[in-house]
Amino acid sequence: MKKILSLALLLSSMSFVIMAQDVSEKGHDDHTGHDKKEMMQKSAEEIAQMRTDRLDKEVKLTASQRKQVYALNLKDAKALKIEMEARQKESDANRLAKKESKDQLFKILTPEQQKIIAEKFDLHNDGKPYFKREEMKKKSKDGKRTLSNKVGSTVN
Repeated sequence: MKKILSLALLLSSMSFVIMAQDVSEKGHDDHTGHDKKEMMQKSAEEIAQMRTDRLDKEVKLTASQRKQVYALNLKDAKALKIEMEARQKESDANRLAKKESKDQLFKILTPEQQKIIAEKFDLHNDGKPYFKREEMKKKSKDGKRTLSNKVGSTVN
């Protein structure tokens, strides 16, 4: 009995691991099973049609209901597209402002100082600084990371 239970537990854990890998390989980021980048490229009409089809498949809509649901989904999808475009513009503006700020900083610094900053932050092609893991470990105290720009504040 103990062997059967152990075998069942082992098989169920293996199936869980396989399923988790399958989802991560597909790149599905949301609960709908669609990749977010793929959804951003679709038109509002395509998104509304996909949502309507999915609901129709689940609850078998009548023709009248299908038209009403499509209209509602289309209205929501258009609002979503406007919101996504606004977020993208804001993100692009923030990215550009950070790059300009970094460029101005590097104009102020000497080449030796620039080298120190580049090594410390591991600057990538897009100019975004990433802390190296060793630097973060040195700065941590009692397992909590400290924010260098705020004195005395910590992040759990």
